[in-house]
Order: sequence, then structure tokens, then C-alpha cells
Amino acid sequence: LRVRSRGIRGKAPISLGVTVTTESGEVYTKTKEKFITVSERPPVINFVASVLSGEAPLLIKFTVVSSGGPVTGYSWNFGDNENVNSTETTIDHTYRSAGTYTVVLKVSGPGGSDTKTKEGFITVTEPKPAITVSTNNLSFGRVEVDENKTLAFSVGNSGKADLAVNIGRSGSNSSEFAVGSTAFTVKVGQPTQTVSVMFSPVTSGSKSAVLVLNHNAAGSPIQVSLSGNAVLPPPPVESNIGAFLAFPLL
Repeated sequence: LRVRSRGIRGKAPISLGVTVTTESGEVYTKTKEKFITVSERPPVINFVASVLSGEAPLLIKFTVVSSGGPVTGYSWNFGDNENVNSTETTIDHTYRSAGTYTVVLKVSGPGGSDTKTKEGFITVTEPKPAITVSTNNLSFGRVEVDENKTLAFSVGNSGKADLAVNIGRSGSNSSEFAVGSTAFTVKVGQPTQTVSVMFSPVTSGSKSAVLVLNHNAAGSPIQVSLSGNAVLPPPPVESNIGAFLAFPLL
């Protein structure tokens, strides 16, 4: 006699009983209490991250990838002295300091526990500024000698650290272009800094210069070209009022 049973689930021990009836009508029964024990499969755990590197503060979403048996609890160690217990398969974490971090996930369930360690999994770098300039050319057009005209451009910071800027001038006509602010800082979240430039020609002719913006962001320095056409003022209009007054009256 062979008896098969499939699909038995559960952790509690299972009792198995067999009853046999002979051709003559005799009945025989055999029972084995707690004869079979079925356990949950142990969990097999892994996890992935939305990003692996970036500037601080760096927000990362971690997602659990599991196989095997069910999981009832997740214990995270993010490597920056912050541990979190959770029952969710996704979790957000922000790294606020530069460094390389090892992430450890421990899980538990009815079938046992599992641990996944990823050495040097997350790399966080120091925050940096990022410069933006509204234009790389200022054209003043026609300006009379000994007069002046002012134009402006803006400098912004789209990065995560303060932006320091120093402005210098170069070119044979640079003395005829005056810069309002030559050194300033654009803080994180601050509105853009306006830089005014005044063109005051002292001689006639086509004039040009270059502003050199040295800064602590990537891509330093940045140049802004300046140009203008200096013209002489029109000659004064001669008056004939004296001759008119000298004319004899009739």
C-alpha cells in the first residue's frame, strides 16, 4: 500500500492515519501522530538602489528584491550610524555627509532569516556650486565720448554649495568699462546676483574688452565679452544772432 500527499503547507506537525479494509470486512487502522512536519522556506534577500553616487545631501530609494520564503521584517543599516526597522519593501534614506557607505539588510520570516551586505555600495561626494550666467556678451552700441551707458547681466547658483565669484577685466580698452561688483558670493537658494557694467569712452572708435569671471564651480573661468562704438558728439551749432542784432534798423 502506497499513500501520497501533495501540497501540504503549514508549520504545525501533521498526523497521518491509514485505514485498510480487507476482503473479509476486517478493518485495520494505523495512525502516526505528528508524523510529518512542513516548514516555510527560508527567505533569500537582495536589494537595489535608485542611485549609487552623487553630491550630499543625496536622497536614495532602496528596494528589496526577495525570493524564497515570506519576510515579515526588514532591518536596515545604511552605514552612516542610522539603522531603521521596517515592514515595507521600499525605503528612502538621505546621506548628508561625503563618504563611502556599506549597506546591510537583515530580514526575518517564518522560515528563518537572511542577511545581505554590500560593501562600499554608496559613494557621496562633497556638495559643489554650479554657475549660471545670463549672457556671454554685452553690446553697448553707439555711445558719445565723455558720456556713459550701463548694461547688466546676472550670475546664478544652481548647485548645492555657495558660489564665490571674482571678476577681472582684460583688453586694451578695459579701462573704459567699469564693473559695479567685482567680488561676491551667491549662496544656495539665493536669487541671482546682478552685475552692472558701465561703458564710458574717452576717445572715439570701436571699443572692446573681456570680463573674466573666476569662480569655485566647474568650468572656471567664464568670459563675458564687452563691445561698444564710441562716437564724437556733434559739433555745436553756430548762432548768427550777433549779425542779426548788428543789422541797422530802418
